[in-house]
Amino acid sequence: MKTINTISLLFASLFALILSAAENLPPVPNILNPAMKSYTFRSGNAAAAKIVPVKGMPFAEAWKIIITKQTNEVYDIQLNSPSKFPLKIGDKGVISFYARCLDAENGEIDVIFESGPPKWSKFLNQRILITNQWKEYKLLFDAKAKYTLRGIESYPAGDTHVGFNFGLGPQTIEIAEVKGYNYGKDLSLSDVNFYHPVYEGMETDAKWRTAAKKRIEKIRKGNFLFKVVNARGNPVSGAEISIKMLRHKFPFGCCLNRWRFKDKPAVSQPYRNEFKKLFNMAVFETGMKWGKGWSMNKDIQKITAWLKQNDIDLRGHTLIWPSWKYLPPYLKKLSNNKAGLRETVRDHIYYTAGMTKGDTVEWDVMNEPYKNHDLMDILGEKVMVEWYKTAKQASPDNKMMINDYGILTQGNNLNHPHIIHYEKTIDFLIKNGAPLEGIGMQSHFEGNVTSPKNVLKLLDRFSKFNIPIKITEYDLISNDENFEACYLRDFMTAAFSHPSVNGFLIWGFWDGCHWKKDAAIFRKDWSLKPSGKIYKELVFKHWWTNLTGNTDLKGNYSDRGFFGKYTVTVKYNNKSFSKNIEFTRSGQNFLISIK
Repeated sequence: MKTINTISLLFASLFALILSAAENLPPVPNILNPAMKSYTFRSGNAAAAKIVPVKGMPFAEAWKIIITKQTNEVYDIQLNSPSKFPLKIGDKGVISFYARCLDAENGEIDVIFESGPPKWSKFLNQRILITNQWKEYKLLFDAKAKYTLRGIESYPAGDTHVGFNFGLGPQTIEIAEVKGYNYGKDLSLSDVNFYHPVYEGMETDAKWRTAAKKRIEKIRKGNFLFKVVNARGNPVSGAEISIKMLRHKFPFGCCLNRWRFKDKPAVSQPYRNEFKKLFNMAVFETGMKWGKGWSMNKDIQKITAWLKQNDIDLRGHTLIWPSWKYLPPYLKKLSNNKAGLRETVRDHIYYTAGMTKGDTVEWDVMNEPYKNHDLMDILGEKVMVEWYKTAKQASPDNKMMINDYGILTQGNNLNHPHIIHYEKTIDFLIKNGAPLEGIGMQSHFEGNVTSPKNVLKLLDRFSKFNIPIKITEYDLISNDENFEACYLRDFMTAAFSHPSVNGFLIWGFWDGCHWKKDAAIFRKDWSLKPSGKIYKELVFKHWWTNLTGNTDLKGNYSDRGFFGKYTVTVKYNNKSFSKNIEFTRSGQNFLISIK
């Protein structure tokens, strides 16, 4: 299995040693079947499993799972068992079990607690490290309504199950004494010492982070020179100069929800205020999707005008999401009329890209082609090239992008079919003349994360196309706010440090309006979460430039700063002169004339 660095191992071992529930938790029945034989195992030909006897532990038997290869999906090798009791929305509790890894290195597994089809509601999804000695692990499950389909209030006995996913690579794992405790809605579990997730490269002195900081210094900053002269053009020495950053050149952005702009001021005003303070790029969450009935209506026009007023760039999302599921229902009626279908899609692309060309800076021409390909199945793969050419014809100044999920989130399996498909699709578009100018990587993480080392490997891998890469839809949902903050710190740092990355957007920022709620950086009461503090600290402190100094005998002041927009103020002889400048790699010398 994978080698985890020493500090992370110590971190994991520490938590494993202290895992025990607080004494004041009242006894509740085990909601899972205690018999090992109640579990169902499936693996195809990638693993084998059997129940084996155990000595010297408070249990007599365990499941022994021998995994021989990594599978496409971690759940392709799974051990699971249904619950014995019903679950109500709002309930929370504990899944506990014993486990050990029989290899020289520690192992990794995913632990899940969820409902089955067709509801598919996940209440626990966490990757944990398994050490070489038997240890008890305790994980929190939380049956929040936000994780369920609308209208569901409860799940009957047997409708939920606990599962262990093993398809992360060759390893031998033993699992025993699995229990589940449902403590209802009102009980606080703050005294339970739960397992805290870790990942390779999490420690503050990790080598990858040191290298990333050096790259950031090299690629995101430059040397600038200000020359101050008087009305005659003579140098002014000893002038006080202040340089204050206004806006990053690098896009730090977020999706926005158009309905929040129509809410009552108590909701809409803080939403707008925080958005314009934190972000310089925006994308509509659903407002420009064809299947959502998009039109350039007054609501959209007002928001795009507000974005321009606040110097916030807008990226378009998305011209084609090529599945019947995400297209207007009427379009499917043309499925037997190839010419009509092709022309209707082309007209939509031309109209939408052309109508918005003064408001957008880039467009996701195509979204998620790995799982959504109904149109290509009918019209052929080369129709994708037509879509890009049509969009570029309608809006020549916009950058035309592709966007997909499951790339960086599958980064611990570098041979995942989704990653390979994305590479092949991009290569196909380029070789067939599509004006593809950007690669979008969504990055929706659910409890399990990709190590920064593998994030950088994947970014390197897609850099071969010599096309800018943008993180388009980042979020992470877990039951650990501090873990979310740590990973945001590292994921953002890795992305910002990579020379091919030209933007980082999170997919929502407030719990009051977020598709995954707990993944936001603000709570519903607008209090800032640890992840929000990390975001602000990185963007507006570590990656921000404010400087003061004095001109030398030649009237010069030089220093180093991040690329972006600035206000420069010069004070001399009790007078003050200000000028707004844009500091880029191509423009680094500035002349300021004072009277």
